[in-house]
Amino acid sequence: MLAEEDLVAVHWQAAATRHSTLEKHRQLKGTKPSGEERRVAGVSLFRLAGGKIVESWNYDNALEFQMS
Repeated sequence: MLAEEDLVAVHWQAAATRHSTLEKHRQLKGTKPSGEERRVAGVSLFRLAGGKIVESWNYDNALEFQMS
């Protein structure tokens, strides 16, 4: 995590084993379960004002997750 003035950047990673078809994720909807552990990594950038998040941007490798 890195912060400067009103911006905060976060690099994150998650791992999961999926056992059911995804229905709610906008990029992975309809993806069939593999039963294998998959990893997703990403970067999120937040702009703060008044102690609250007022804007956010996100990049993740969700499509790579689907293709593997």
